[in-house]
Amino acid sequence: MQAKSFAFNQSVAQSLGCAIWGAVMCATGGYFALSNEVGLIIKGIELDVVEATVFYSVLSLIGMGVVVVGLNLVRCARLSADSLELTEDGVELPVGFWRQIWLTVSYQEILAIEVTSVPGGKYVASIDTSYGICRLASASFVDNGQFADFVDDLSVRL
Repeated sequence: MQAKSFAFNQSVAQSLGCAIWGAVMCATGGYFALSNEVGLIIKGIELDVVEATVFYSVLSLIGMGVVVVGLNLVRCARLSADSLELTEDGVELPVGFWRQIWLTVSYQEILAIEVTSVPGGKYVASIDTSYGICRLASASFVDNGQFADFVDDLSVRL
């Protein structure tokens, strides 16, 4: 079969949104932790002034972690390859959480493909290989049609 290429990249905008959301969470938690003078009641759980300050501080720290993850996702999205390649011998797949490593997997090493629907009209393809599972989101393709074409072409080559 002929080699085929599919436009693929992680969304910088979504990754940046994650970092911004984390920054807002961090700033809000930090502000309330520094200016807290009263207790806090959350669904019947009463926290005194010190406990509420600790709660806000933890919220701020979690926000910092979300900022770090979001910025790392932005960096990875900018560095990732622009396309998935179906060659005569195999397919190049991004592996790992940050998707900086691309692995060429022969069609014989692909054990199964499963497509799952997620909220928002999007899909995730789980490609089970002898190296592990690679998950590809339809949001990383140009549109759902490109995603479906990729999954169909890959299935035919197995």
